[in-house]
Amino acid sequence: MTDDMNKPNVPVSVIIPHYNRSHFITAALASIREQTVKVAEIIIVDDASLPEHRRRLFEFADVVRVICLDKNGGPAHARNVGIRAAQCDYLAFLDDDDLWLPDKLKIQWRLLTESQDLSAVTSAVTLFHDDGTPSSVMEGHSPDIMTLEAALEGTPALIQTMLVRAPVVRALNGFDAGFQQFEDQEFWIRLMAAGYRVKHLRTPLVQVRRGTHQSLTTHWWSYHSSRLKVIEKHWRLYNEVLGAGGARRTASKQIRRAGIGRGGVFGRVVYAAGCIFGNELRPLVGLAATGRLSDVPYSRNGDAIAGA
Repeated sequence: MTDDMNKPNVPVSVIIPHYNRSHFITAALASIREQTVKVAEIIIVDDASLPEHRRRLFEFADVVRVICLDKNGGPAHARNVGIRAAQCDYLAFLDDDDLWLPDKLKIQWRLLTESQDLSAVTSAVTLFHDDGTPSSVMEGHSPDIMTLEAALEGTPALIQTMLVRAPVVRALNGFDAGFQQFEDQEFWIRLMAAGYRVKHLRTPLVQVRRGTHQSLTTHWWSYHSSRLKVIEKHWRLYNEVLGAGGARRTASKQIRRAGIGRGGVFGRVVYAAGCIFGNELRPLVGLAATGRLSDVPYSRNGDAIAGA
């Protein structure tokens, strides 16, 4: 690891929302300190954690600024608090249970400084288990330059992969705190609709934990209903960009994915309801004939979703 004294300094504020996961925070912070560039500040926003978790954060007070919230508002609200407090011209986000690879910021910083027309850079991720073993690589379904269509179809990149110019995020008023999940997809939709340019790298620069610990993605119905809430908010935009009926077709896909995720008899009922809602007769006939649930790709070329 490069000594901090010899690392190039970058004017980046790193924002970490935290809620009752202090047992992971040491590794997350280590992945920031092990970057091949040195960030200007690290801000942890504690989202009203239990006292034992909050106290642990102050062990890092010599290198981290800790902001404590009195009421839990969710990750979008916590990130917004960090955005308002950040003092640098560039922002990066890391979840408290995830990790950055050492060259993450160096690679993205170079791209942003060399291409002034870019507003942000994202990347693929590697999923890993609680024991540290890698699971799989998720490249996402964004093209090299992210599109509004990709954002509407699903989350094209995870927020913890992003390095972004701070004025861009503030111009959009940050994240919509009304979303407890998929605030990242909702943010990408507004970012793309506003005409900003984002470069997506297929190289994984972030490790995302997928284990047995408490996670928003473990709640089946809230997970899928949050996606439907994104579609509802931007219903008109879906129809304008994806064509007449685009919102209904996308909602149909999400309901069918919910059925696949649930499985069993109830999952098949949900899947069939999604087919009927979107007037998708082919998968409905396939279900009736075979009892099998057909995969539902997020994009027209069938690429997998970036994450959850």
